[in-house]
Amino acid sequence: MNLELLSDVDGVMAVTVDGLLLFGKNPAHFLPQSGIRAIAYDSTEPSYAAREDLEIKGALTPLYAGDGGIIESGLVEQALEFIRRNTRVQSHLDRGRRVDRLDYPEQVLRETIVNALVHRDYSIAGTDIILEIFVDRLEVTSPGRLPNTATVEALKIGFRYARNQTIVNVMRDYHYVDFRGMGIRYKIIPGMLAHNGTEPDFIETDHSFTVRLWKEKKQ
Repeated sequence: MNLELLSDVDGVMAVTVDGLLLFGKNPAHFLPQSGIRAIAYDSTEPSYAAREDLEIKGALTPLYAGDGGIIESGLVEQALEFIRRNTRVQSHLDRGRRVDRLDYPEQVLRETIVNALVHRDYSIAGTDIILEIFVDRLEVTSPGRLPNTATVEALKIGFRYARNQTIVNVMRDYHYVDFRGMGIRYKIIPGMLAHNGTEPDFIETDHSFTVRLWKEKKQ
């Protein structure tokens, strides 16, 4: 009750939307827009011939059994696993030592996915978060435009906002969210620059917000 995960409705304990999203066994049954639509293409543009097309459903956090084992991974882990299956690991030798290099750094991917999940507008029905992997880039699109006075340029210099504060608070306790709350400035942008020298694109429309990560520098 204090965390606003449950609410007293006429003397009956009922789960709140935040509680359902964070810990529900089947959030999509009540909130069909709570998941991630993940698609991997063998092209630079969307096509019907997708390599993998998956609807990722579940709670934001992992569901644990009484013995501590994981019954089901949370949405973040499921999305990262989808990306691992559909991106490459390139290896090279550095002074006789094998070095593996991912298409995208996992810390950046994690931050991008978490941001999409905790900040999306869950009042918009009929559409999931969209995760798309193309041969040259990866895109994560959240339904709903940036709230209040947030702008793309403000986010780049560290503007903080939280559309869903309860979700942010709990995900911070689970160590998904940084206490500074400025992942775009301190993780996503510098992470990609250090990885391959590219700067992500942040695209706002009237109905969505997209983070685009480039696999390599444009020629």
